[in-house]
Amino acid sequence: MTGIQLISTTTIRATKHDEKISTHKNIDLTPWDLTLLKIETIQQGLLFHKPKTNQIQHLKQTLSTTLNFFPPLAGRLVITQHVEHNNASCSIICNNLGALFVHAIAENTTIADIIQPNYVPPIVRSLFPLNRVKNYEGTTQPVLAVQVTELIDGIFIGFAINHVVADGVMGIVTMKTEEVMEGGIGKVGMEMNKVISTQSHEKIMNQYESWLKTPFIIVPGMVSKMLLMVNSSPRFNVYGNDFGWGKPIAVRNGVGNKSNGKVTVFAGFEEGSIDVELCLPYDVLEALGNDKLFLDAMSV
Repeated sequence: MTGIQLISTTTIRATKHDEKISTHKNIDLTPWDLTLLKIETIQQGLLFHKPKTNQIQHLKQTLSTTLNFFPPLAGRLVITQHVEHNNASCSIICNNLGALFVHAIAENTTIADIIQPNYVPPIVRSLFPLNRVKNYEGTTQPVLAVQVTELIDGIFIGFAINHVVADGVMGIVTMKTEEVMEGGIGKVGMEMNKVISTQSHEKIMNQYESWLKTPFIIVPGMVSKMLLMVNSSPRFNVYGNDFGWGKPIAVRNGVGNKSNGKVTVFAGFEEGSIDVELCLPYDVLEALGNDKLFLDAMSV
C-alpha cells in the first residue's frame, strides 16, 4: 500500500451565477461563526464499492448543480480591517470563484486496507483535500473541496468544508443534494425553520452583545489534554448518501482538528447502530481493545 497519484485538479463553479448580482453579495458572519476561524476545515469521507462505469465527469456536473443551491460554497471569505475602530470583520462573498475538485488514484490500495485495521491507516489522510487548512484561510483557499480517489476495488470521496461557512449538518446536506433534488431541500428548510422559530430578536441580540463584551475564538491546542470531547451526532445519516452506486460501506474522517480525547459519532451502517471514532494514544486504544466490559458495552 503506497501513496496517492494525482490525476487532475479542477475548479467547479455554479452554472447559474449572475455576476451583476452575486459578485457583491456578502454574508456577514455571526459570533458563533467567528469562534471557528482558527481551527481546521471539516473533513469527512465516504467509501464505496467501485462503480461499473467511470463517474468522475458525472460527479463534477452534480457538484456544479449543487453550487447553484448553495452559493456560499462557491465563494470565499473576506476579512476587512476597520482602522477607525481598530478591529476587523469577516464575511462570505458569493463570487463563484468555485469549489476544488481533485481526482486521484491509489493504485495499490484496496477497500480492505482501509476498513480492516482497528486503527485508521495513514493512507486515509491522503484521501482528503485541504489537509491542515485553517478556516480563516478561506480568503484564498476554496471553502469546499472534494477529492475522488479510485482504489483497486473501490472509490473514496473525501469532503473538506470550511467550518465558518457550514457545519456538520450542512456538510451532509451538501453530499446528499443530488448528491436531495426530489424534495430534500424543502425538508431541510422545515427543520431549520423549527430551530429558528425557537429564537427571538431579544435572545439573539443578548447573545451578540455578550460575545462582543467577551469575544471567544477557539485556538488549536487550547483544549485540556484531560478533556473528553464528543462531536458530530448519531442523527447524521451519513450512510444515507447514495450516488447511484448503493450506500457507502464505510465513513472516515480526515486528520483535521484531531486531539487526544476527541470522540466522533454518527449513525452506523446498520439501522439503529452508531459508529464511534476515538482519538486516543496507541496504548490507551490497545487497552480498550482488550477490555471486555468496554467491548460488550460498545456492541450493545
